[in-house]
Amino acid sequence: MRKKRISPLASYFGSQSKTGLAPGTLLHIGKKRTEKVHLQLIEYNTKTVEEKKLAHKDLPKLNKRNVQWLNIDGLHNVELIKTVGETYTLSSLLLEDVLNTSGRPKIDEIDTALIVVLKLLHYDEGQEDLSVEQVSLVLKQGLVISFQEEPDDVFDSVRERIRAGKTRIRTRGADYLLYALLDAVVDSYLDTLQHIGERIQVLENNLMTDVSNATLEDIFAVKQDILVIQQMSWPLDEIVRHLLRSDSGIIASDLEPFLRDLEDHTRQVSETIETFRMVLASMQDTYMSLVSNRMNEVMKTLTLIATIFIPLTFIAGVYGMNFAHMPELTHPWGYPGVWGVMVLVAGILLAYFKRKKWL
Repeated sequence: MRKKRISPLASYFGSQSKTGLAPGTLLHIGKKRTEKVHLQLIEYNTKTVEEKKLAHKDLPKLNKRNVQWLNIDGLHNVELIKTVGETYTLSSLLLEDVLNTSGRPKIDEIDTALIVVLKLLHYDEGQEDLSVEQVSLVLKQGLVISFQEEPDDVFDSVRERIRAGKTRIRTRGADYLLYALLDAVVDSYLDTLQHIGERIQVLENNLMTDVSNATLEDIFAVKQDILVIQQMSWPLDEIVRHLLRSDSGIIASDLEPFLRDLEDHTRQVSETIETFRMVLASMQDTYMSLVSNRMNEVMKTLTLIATIFIPLTFIAGVYGMNFAHMPELTHPWGYPGVWGVMVLVAGILLAYFKRKKWL
């Protein structure tokens, strides 16, 4: 029995609702969790880097000499999120976007902070299952705060670059760190699309040999995943364009070449999604054509069998009418003669069908 598939969007919508509440009311909207929230601080400059795990009460103060990256794994502790907002003077409207995991990806500038809300994709190749997690990035002068629903390794490459020492990220400000985190998320989209592309290739190879309902279900399952990825990735272009146009002073002008490169990556994501959609539509059409051809072959075979048996049925019907005076009824070779006529008629029809290339 095939496993029942659950839409990746189903995990977005929690039981809580903000209907009727005032704007800026802090309430976690999303999948209910009970895990402990983890905080990690990475603080660095051109010469040194320091990493440490923090207790909820030990939020660091801003340090203008260093770049600070505070990563928070877990959004269900609303009091902690409220404390983070009070410590770094973040607007309640900004924190509302962080806690609402059912919201669409977006970018906004509120007071002296910039927030980017993204959707992070996880693809399980073994289970062929796509899941979605929200990631929010907040940028202030010298500080980046990343909020994740659960621990994830998508930012490990950025951490390794910070630890490496003589890398570009160590010589630049917090805005470059924001760019690096965005680039890691976009790269994860490309990795997910690569896995789905491999899955589509397998489906294409199987399509010609396995025209079954299971194949059609697999095609629709991949189409559903592509639709989810398209919904999650579509705002990425808007986010990058906003960063390119920002005149708030939070984003340095010399970051533009890197943002242009990020824009190319988001465009690549969009183009790959569109290509996959066309391939899947073509596969669906091919499936319907193969099913139709198979049905035509079945109908053709049945029609030929019926055509052969029509004259045989006629002959058997005539000699089965039970009249007393019929030719050959009393002849000793009458029964074999009728069989011989029927076999001859069937042979003539088969030869005719073969000559016409209907067989």
